[in-house]
Amino acid sequence: MDIKDFQEKLNKLNALQKGAKTEGEKQSAIKAKARLLRKMKSCNPDISSQEYKFSLKNSTNLEIFINILKKYELNEYRKSKYGDPVILAKVPGYFVDNILWPEYKSYFNSNYS
Repeated sequence: MDIKDFQEKLNKLNALQKGAKTEGEKQSAIKAKARLLRKMKSCNPDISSQEYKFSLKNSTNLEIFINILKKYELNEYRKSKYGDPVILAKVPGYFVDNILWPEYKSYFNSNYS
């Protein structure tokens, strides 16, 4: 699977998640995205992860983001030189841009609109 195929499938899954009429459909799309990521990693082991620093407004936002990371089996960590609402995670850039951050933003769009 090349990056173009991956991106196409990811876009379809994002649309499915956004248009889900039930919580089960939404969770199904989320799990499919996680499986797609694992498949992409196994097919392309040369995709390197980068360290990302996420600065979030408060502890509630931080907790939500950490739960999203855990859902995709990603580990977060902290460094003492950063303040409390900052976490770090090593993830591929395409995953941050296409899965993590959109899902984090969609939580607030759906719950606070």
